[in-house]
Amino acid sequence: MRGRMALAVAVASLVALPVVAQHEHHPQAQPPGTLTPQPPLPPALTPSRERGSQAAPSDLPVYSLEELEKRALEKNPALAQAEAVIRAADARRVQVGLLPNPVVGYTAEDVPVDDTSEGKHGVFVAQEIPLGGKLRLSRDVLEQDLAQTRLAAEFQRLLLVSEVRRLYYRTLAAQTRIELRERLAELTREAVDVTKQLYNTGAADAPDQLAVENEALMRESDLSAARIELDQTWAALRAVVADPDLEPGRLAGDLAQIPDLDRTELRTRLLEQSPELQVARGRAARAEAVVARAKAERIPDLEIEAGVRQPRGNAPRGTDEREAFADIGFRLPIFNRNQGGIAAAEAELARTRLEEQRVRLALEGRFAETFGRYRQAAQRAQTYREGVLDRARLAYRQYLDQYQQMMAAYPQVLITERMLIQTEEAYVDTLARAWDASVTLQTFLPAESSSLFPSFDNDLGGVSEARH
Repeated sequence: MRGRMALAVAVASLVALPVVAQHEHHPQAQPPGTLTPQPPLPPALTPSRERGSQAAPSDLPVYSLEELEKRALEKNPALAQAEAVIRAADARRVQVGLLPNPVVGYTAEDVPVDDTSEGKHGVFVAQEIPLGGKLRLSRDVLEQDLAQTRLAAEFQRLLLVSEVRRLYYRTLAAQTRIELRERLAELTREAVDVTKQLYNTGAADAPDQLAVENEALMRESDLSAARIELDQTWAALRAVVADPDLEPGRLAGDLAQIPDLDRTELRTRLLEQSPELQVARGRAARAEAVVARAKAERIPDLEIEAGVRQPRGNAPRGTDEREAFADIGFRLPIFNRNQGGIAAAEAELARTRLEEQRVRLALEGRFAETFGRYRQAAQRAQTYREGVLDRARLAYRQYLDQYQQMMAAYPQVLITERMLIQTEEAYVDTLARAWDASVTLQTFLPAESSSLFPSFDNDLGGVSEARH
């Protein structure tokens, strides 16, 4: 009965997935008159065919990464919002540089309270003229806001592209994972059939059959989970592409072709071109412009008023008693020289200069962490590609050849094939992690973009913009 016990142990090991020793299996000696049950070789079990893999229907659409990126850039409302913010910033820049409107009014003097026919009355025009280059300096502040807004819009575009690429490769990995789990589910269904044959011939016990049936149920559950994951990634991809009617299909691309990234080149490019760092530098430039505007507030504005008035009532014929008047003046900066506004603007300038350093250090830290994840995944993928997968495939082929020569038990073939499929799935997971990190690195480590947009509080150094 040792042959039957060997087959039963092999079926049980399909559930436990032990480490398979790499050696040849030879037929065991049997007592006289004892036959070892050997199931026939299934016609599907050949190395040239990937069992369980199903070709995608030919009528499904095939999407490339470039096509989905183009759709997202055309349809996603985030970019249209960014354009609206840019237009608002440009409008504010125009508004802040306009002269204050003149004042036109009616004046009356020396009018008795009991006789409104006496006294003088007339019209006047008053104009406030800002001095010290206040309008120009105010425009300079809003010019910086406009520049920052354009940088933030570019960062929003990069964030969108990054999200499309990340979801693209996650979906590509999910597609491949389903194919592998379909093969694994078919393998466990086949193991259930083999165990039933062994049980019917007395080579396996009832617990073996129950264990393999449970294994098949778990693999079906894993396959369902993979299909749910694929549905989720497609839903997320449709959302970021802003096309809710996007039909699920096949994604073109080779998941194994992860890019070879150079650390020094990436770091230099990040610190030179990162929109996040450029916005931080722009905020320092804006703070400098606010300081200049706050200092200009110490210079008083010129106030001019002129008009014409004449006596009320009927003037004698042939006489003209109209008189012109003009007033000109400015506020003396004795008590209020905008001391607080200047101090606040200078403090904000010091903060923004430190902010640039903080953002740079944060980028360095995020770069180191993300590049480390990329290197780990890329190195692990190389190990799978150049060693582990080849050995797993070789072990499967060797056990298959031995089984065909009646030198190995069929369950052992199933065990090695299961190990091969699970190794391939681990390889797919590693590739997905490598792509996720590489996309983040190549799109300048995008973070939350909302914080990059200027607040548009129109801070001009402690000065109310409504006056000018």
